[in-house]
Amino acid sequence: MRASAALAALAACAGCTYSVAGTSPPAIEPQASAFQPSVEHTVADFKFALGGGDMATSIFDGRQLSNEIMRSWQERGYVRSEQYVADGAFSSSTDYHLTLRGSQRGETSFTMQVINALTLSLTPYTITERYDLQYVLNDAKSGAQYTASVKAWDKTWVHPFLVVALPFAGRGHLTTMKRVGDDLYQQFRRAGAFGRKVVGGGAASDSGRTAPETGEHRSRP
Repeated sequence: MRASAALAALAACAGCTYSVAGTSPPAIEPQASAFQPSVEHTVADFKFALGGGDMATSIFDGRQLSNEIMRSWQERGYVRSEQYVADGAFSSSTDYHLTLRGSQRGETSFTMQVINALTLSLTPYTITERYDLQYVLNDAKSGAQYTASVKAWDKTWVHPFLVVALPFAGRGHLTTMKRVGDDLYQQFRRAGAFGRKVVGGGAASDSGRTAPETGEHRSRP
């Protein structure tokens, strides 16, 4: 497993990879709330494995994914600010606290990696990354809690000639993370999160929450 990880890291550093987005989750366009909250996010537990190896704890990999997803939230205007905090050290000055648990497994052929090495990297191989993510969102003001989960995948090709694709090497993976972000945001919105309205230039809580699709008024949990 260490050899596989080293090969993958070397290929990535050399710019010899190209990622393509998977078909899950599909692309959607969630209805954004008028309220753009500030969010602090952390990773409580995250596992990573490459090939058929055992899952090992890797907060680093979880943090990378969480940062990518949260950056997509800010780019799409779902939040006004986002910040990663280590070990769940949330502050009281933010609107929401978001916690990630989950796993990532890179499926690849060890045989193809050996052939790749024996042919001096002239034989390409692929790594299919599968993500299983669970998030818990806490409203720092009301204490309300929401949960959401999503499974996703993307594929990375490894080959030295792909160095010409360096400017676009990670585009497929980032597309997948944007879709994950959209899916998570829609789940939270449907559950009633981010429902505060802007009143007189400041954020104020409704007495209830409004479902984005139907306009139903839901009581606060």
